[in-house]
Amino acid sequence: MTDDRKYVVVVGNPTVGKTSLLITYAYNEFPEVYVPVLLDEFKRKVTINDQICKMVVVDTADESDFTDYNPTDKFFGTDCFLICYSIVDRLSFEDCEIEWFPEVRDYCPTAETILVGLKSDLRASDPHPVTPKEASELCKRVKCPKHFECSAKTSTGISELFNAVAVACLSNSNVNRTGVSERVKKTNPLRGPVRAPRRHRRLEMIENEKLKRRRNNCCECILL
Repeated sequence: MTDDRKYVVVVGNPTVGKTSLLITYAYNEFPEVYVPVLLDEFKRKVTINDQICKMVVVDTADESDFTDYNPTDKFFGTDCFLICYSIVDRLSFEDCEIEWFPEVRDYCPTAETILVGLKSDLRASDPHPVTPKEASELCKRVKCPKHFECSAKTSTGISELFNAVAVACLSNSNVNRTGVSERVKKTNPLRGPVRAPRRHRRLEMIENEKLKRRRNNCCECILL
């Protein structure tokens, strides 16, 4: 039996607001208390130009220990990835380019991608928020066709985002509904033991970069 559902997976650094985004979209209610991955997945039908898109939207855990993290559990068969960052967290924005875009394209190269800036309601309270221009420049570098900014707290931009997700899913015909695209079967090395995820391989590099920045900041303070 053909599975006509479209799978949407939401990824990004911990605490950027992924779960709040999904809860607000699913229940029209903002979660005032932070609970990691309160909503694992939900289903939603969206009508676009007389076409019905049956979406299964999947959250991903905010894991601090990625030893047993297996991207194949939720990545294979994905039609569209939402790669999320917090507008008031520059590290989460940088990690979209360093970690998340390469990782999802490693494991599911046929899927659509959308860059999503979250917590837009906090922009005015942050001295150095991520700007729309910076996000557009990142999209050009990683060849991501769309960028949206949203606020789960005010619901700003959420309907527009998921309408665009539905359009992207309906346009993605490369994934067969057995869960794995033919292209992934041929090009992805994950056909035996699961290799370490890109996040795990890059962790040391990121920590070294953070340490370097702290040292540079300390040197600047001494010179002043």
